[in-house]
Amino acid sequence: MARNAKKSGPLYRQLADTLRKAINASRYKVGEYLPSERELADQYKVTRITVRGALRALEKEGLLAGEPHRCRRIVSVPSERGSIELFFFKTQSPFSDPILTDFCSGVAAQVQALGYNLVLSHVSDDTAIERHLARMDRMPPRGVIVIGSYEWYGPVMPRLEAKHTVVLVGTPHGSLRADNISPDFEGAMAMAMGHLRSMGYERVKLLVGGFPEEEGRDQRNLESFRQAGQQFGFPPAQLSVFSTREVCGKKLAPHEAAGLWIKDDVLDGCKFPMAVVATAPSYAKHLLAIAQAKGLRVPKDVALICTQESRTLGQPPTPVTSVSIYGRNVGEHAVRRLEERLQSPSLPRRMERGEIRLIVRGSCGEPESMLTPPETNPQEELR
Repeated sequence: MARNAKKSGPLYRQLADTLRKAINASRYKVGEYLPSERELADQYKVTRITVRGALRALEKEGLLAGEPHRCRRIVSVPSERGSIELFFFKTQSPFSDPILTDFCSGVAAQVQALGYNLVLSHVSDDTAIERHLARMDRMPPRGVIVIGSYEWYGPVMPRLEAKHTVVLVGTPHGSLRADNISPDFEGAMAMAMGHLRSMGYERVKLLVGGFPEEEGRDQRNLESFRQAGQQFGFPPAQLSVFSTREVCGKKLAPHEAAGLWIKDDVLDGCKFPMAVVATAPSYAKHLLAIAQAKGLRVPKDVALICTQESRTLGQPPTPVTSVSIYGRNVGEHAVRRLEERLQSPSLPRRMERGEIRLIVRGSCGEPESMLTPPETNPQEELR
């Protein structure tokens, strides 16, 4: 990239302008990685020092984000309307997290449709949280969408709400101002239990207890399990619960998580056939491994359904039936709610449940009443 005499400013600024235009033209798309510093230097015929200067400039503008041992990821595109910040409180980056990938895709699409600049803030520790909050003080976004692990976002919510317009997608505990789209744990449990009942199961075990007590998720799952059991006519004596929190062997503070693990003897003494409802994908994957180690057939001996979808659950050899609570439509809805709040700040606070969807897979197949009509292609329906 030869210096252009008609352009003012140092060479790294000229390269930053070129890369910005490439991002704006979708040559590099949000969520993708830029080429490495060496590849960019070769492509534009500049030094790596020039490349680093250009990348730092684009990071300060909020267009790029650095990740350890990775190239820079494109996290937003230029926009005159300002930016919407997706504050993502998880260890994995937004577009690689198997539980929330579809949600993030929905956010990105709706933000772009409304003409905003999307900024992805991936926070995995306290240092990253403080760094992003300081950046938001310097360059305030138009609005913020928060999602991720309650243990991290819960303590930060009061600070975010005090300075920004926020939509929280998650448990609202600790939030006083933000519009809230709460995961519909009750609806997901009812959908799962109704599906099992339509399949003819009577014996059901619930896997629960891995989340912080003050979040309230486990209690909601437990109560809705009992209510759904009564609603769908399950014999009370045939419903059982495994709680990680109760068997972890130590007293946990309300904000501490017990972890998403189950004991290897969780199926010992059970009568088969039976069904298991897992409240997290990690539970579901561990249960599959235990069943296979014991020579049990899934779903003939043990049917499995998870009340939280993850792309990992669709993988062979035994794809797991699940309920999606963080789908693409929920991401799109969160952006629309934020836009409404930005247009009408005096609206009363809104608390609602996110949309849910049953995804039927091999671990707990379709009941006769749910089979695809003969005139359609069943494979198309299951995609």
